[in-house]
Amino acid sequence: MKQVGIIGCGAIGSLIADAAKRGIVPCDGLIVYDSKRDCAERVADSMSFPVIVAESVDDMIRHKPAVIVEAASQQAVRDYSGMVLSAGIDFIVMSVGALLDLELDNSRVHVPSGAIGGLDAVRSAALAGIGEVILTSRKNPRALNRSEREEKCIYDGFAEEAVKLLPKEMNVAATLA
Repeated sequence: MKQVGIIGCGAIGSLIADAAKRGIVPCDGLIVYDSKRDCAERVADSMSFPVIVAESVDDMIRHKPAVIVEAASQQAVRDYSGMVLSAGIDFIVMSVGALLDLELDNSRVHVPSGAIGGLDAVRSAALAGIGEVILTSRKNPRALNRSEREEKCIYDGFAEEAVKLLPKEMNVAATLA
């Protein structure tokens, strides 16, 4: 039985769970964990196949999922990557900004290309000698706790700093970096 673990049952974790429910993510069951147990239970209740609501990430690991997907936060990557990788479980990191200050050199860490459909092209360009990429990212002002209606630059600088200033909004920049 192939089980998939999901850390974080908010918007991204719920989408991943729904993809599993629809057969897009091939698995026989889910193991979900969220620091807000009611969020994990809500996801579990919406599924039509076996779901275990884990008490902790340690509990999730004891159930031996084939892979664990982090869909919680950069802090969750920092807190749980060591224990997941020590258990020999593949770890898919959605909050890639955390990887900028972690020394994770492990073939079990996977970074989805996410919003960068051309990530392979960017990698190829880097091999060909391209040393710099300029990313322009537009966000809904509400996502940044702002109310302006006109377009406004709120940050211009390096990806590493953008990820620290806007950790929930700059995963594309972190992936490029």
